[in-house]
Amino acid sequence: PYGNTPAVSVSESGVLVYQTGSNLAGQQLTWYDRGGKMLAKVGTPRRLIEFALSPDEKTVAEVRPGATGIDIWLYEVARGADTRFTVDAAQDLTPVWSPDGRRVAFASDRGGQLDLYLKDTTGSGQDELLLRSPGLKVVSDWSRDGRYVIYTETSGKTRQDLWALTLEGERKPAPFLQTEFNESQGTFSPDGRWVAYASDESGP
Repeated sequence: PYGNTPAVSVSESGVLVYQTGSNLAGQQLTWYDRGGKMLAKVGTPRRLIEFALSPDEKTVAEVRPGATGIDIWLYEVARGADTRFTVDAAQDLTPVWSPDGRRVAFASDRGGQLDLYLKDTTGSGQDELLLRSPGLKVVSDWSRDGRYVIYTETSGKTRQDLWALTLEGERKPAPFLQTEFNESQGTFSPDGRWVAYASDESGP
């Protein structure tokens, strides 16, 4: 949970489990090597819901709660500079960088439900509606060749499914994996031949 939502649960036997302290101080982004050794801290602690590192590893797209909604900010690691990327009074979530780092795709409920949007990282131009459809959508990855984004769409029939949206021509979405189970968090392999994803087909 984020914000002031309490972390608490009660078992059937009556045992109460709760988390003390507060997350108002924020989270600290930190670099680690593959062996688990801490290398450096990125900026100062701040309240984050999620984040995405740019392809050149110089900028972090951070999702932060604010007074009027949830926005995406761009944090330049070397300079320690912050730029507010989205300004709509809505929930803007799941930023995904284009392979060249020039654009960010994200989900937003500014139209009444979670749809997909696109914006240039220079901040010029308006937020572009990428896809509007009946189901709730969150984008999870952008193919290395720049041709597709993959996203999770939630529907009443098959719950969470993976869809792919081509960014060429008509930008037509197509189901990628649609079963009776929940599929989410689709991520392309570097060569674009495979997709890793989460599923509850085997249980929790």
